[in-house]
Amino acid sequence: MFVVDGGNLYWKSSRLTSQEKPQQQEKARLMAAAVDASGIDAMLLAEGDVALGVDFVRALAEEHRLPYVASNLDCGGGFPAKDLVIEKSGLHVGVLGAVNDRALFPGCTATDPQAAIRDGVARLRAAPVDVIVLLDALADEPSDGLLKAVPGIDLVVGGTLQPLASPDPAPGGGLQLGPGTRGRDVGVLSFTLTPGATAWREDSTLGRLAEQRDRYNEKVKQAKADAEKANGERDKDVALRRAEFYAKEAAGAEAQLQAATAVSQRAHTAHNTLVTLDTAVKDDSAVQAMVDAAKERINALVSSSPTAPVLGPYVGSKACSACHASQATQWQGTAHARAWASLVGKKRQLDQACFACHATGAVPWSGEVLGPHAPGEVGSLSNVGCESCHGPGKEHVVNPATPMATPTAATCTGCHDATQDDGRFDFLAYLPRISHAAAAK
Repeated sequence: MFVVDGGNLYWKSSRLTSQEKPQQQEKARLMAAAVDASGIDAMLLAEGDVALGVDFVRALAEEHRLPYVASNLDCGGGFPAKDLVIEKSGLHVGVLGAVNDRALFPGCTATDPQAAIRDGVARLRAAPVDVIVLLDALADEPSDGLLKAVPGIDLVVGGTLQPLASPDPAPGGGLQLGPGTRGRDVGVLSFTLTPGATAWREDSTLGRLAEQRDRYNEKVKQAKADAEKANGERDKDVALRRAEFYAKEAAGAEAQLQAATAVSQRAHTAHNTLVTLDTAVKDDSAVQAMVDAAKERINALVSSSPTAPVLGPYVGSKACSACHASQATQWQGTAHARAWASLVGKKRQLDQACFACHATGAVPWSGEVLGPHAPGEVGSLSNVGCESCHGPGKEHVVNPATPMATPTAATCTGCHDATQDDGRFDFLAYLPRISHAAAAK
């Protein structure tokens, strides 16, 4: 078995605040030790990893023998490798890595990914290798452009892709694999090489793409029906935008279906399984002990740096209930009112990366965070309260004539984004779960 990681293991982007960094470094130590214990053959060094500090990541790599690769990245001293060749059971797999060529790598130099990958493919084919795998941290458009411009890549593991139970056909004849984000899924690909073949096909791709296209078309129909029944121009506009979005998705699925159908029957064949690491997967006792120890270290970091509650322009949900009793009662029956408890139950309430979406005022409002910036500053603003949806209430309490905001889809997607919930969030479908309409009546 060959084991690879698509990058950004330690963090999700190049942006990492000084408050987030100490905790994230503790998590990185945990992940590096766990990866070392479980075994890995190649891993991409992407901007989210380097955000923790290139010297820090290099030290982890040396301590835990982590095989980093990034073909267009130079952090000095031959780190990371430009390419790797892995041999197991007589099969030779060459691995390349592509990262952004923008200034996202302090302490390193990133160059044009297309040129670096083209040179890498030539080196590996001359080695020779049986399969070339590209670990890809590029956004969708530059990734597609690279695959169109550089032939000869068989499998692409995209660290930015949403989970793909069935791979997408890649420009150039290979397959794109999407393990998803946050380490919640593991992709397992088995394949059979066909002598002389230059293309790949996956045994469930055609059915999955047809299903996906049909599902998007149904969503288009539903959104258009919602637009016809909408109460007011705002709801109609939201529904029509949903219809437009799903129509584009349906067209994309149809294009991929046509491309997959056109693949020659003389092709390498593959079968992909996406394993979700939920409660059905038993925890490894040794790794769980490492996780528990890391949580204790993270909690100790916060406890050693005590802070005071930061309310800013917020007053907390208790202050709202005096005048809005029925709405407060309705809110108390929602999951939002238990958001903080869900963190406490997992001993994650002091986790800098988690707390904001479980508290009030910690997510940017009008472009900036106006309330707590750290877990120790939450105080009475725990849970997703009234002001999470309606905005800061201090001025409204002083003068009730001061209007509060009406929540829109953008109010929610700061937390209910495609990364946090794997794309499940649908504003019109979720809104009734938290609506005060029944309470108002």
